[in-house]
Amino acid sequence: MKRTANLRRLHGFAPGRVPGVVLGLALGLACSAATRAADGHFPWKAGDAAPVIGGVHLGEERSEVEKSLGPPPEKKDLDGGFKGLLYSERGLGLVYSTRDAEVTGIYLLSRDAVDLDGVRLGDSRDEVLARWGEPTAVQGAQAIYLAGNWAVIAELGDAQTVVSLSVSRMGGATEELQELYR
Repeated sequence: MKRTANLRRLHGFAPGRVPGVVLGLALGLACSAATRAADGHFPWKAGDAAPVIGGVHLGEERSEVEKSLGPPPEKKDLDGGFKGLLYSERGLGLVYSTRDAEVTGIYLLSRDAVDLDGVRLGDSRDEVLARWGEPTAVQGAQAIYLAGNWAVIAELGDAQTVVSLSVSRMGGATEELQELYR
């Protein structure tokens, strides 16, 4: 739960910012498959490496990120031993652990800067479902697509469009998480 709050604060999101979306997302994702494209399939599975986004990959050391992207224009202190690095001009927000200085989350900040397997900020719920199919889990306004020890998280806003899109490490026992959400 702390990780979700940290990630929202990185973008300026506050908990409860998207009232009413929870029910809408749950109902929308529960629609019959006939209302969605039949070929939607999440392209990653457990054991696959997380995608490289904007030249950054999960687990990359902060020093390596700064060598390739330069010093971040903005830094933020987050709860629980995490810090945020904002590269707004590149459309990236990064979260790293102060314990091991490794990137634990990558956020897309701009529709025009980068995409994730063809999905961008501002895409509709239906476009995401057509591209990736049903999520592994839905938590509030977030559709969570698990791929082993990492996940893609797409958060919808009131207009049923993607307002936050990220790739993040998942701490703990991901097999148990996957079982919970089946």
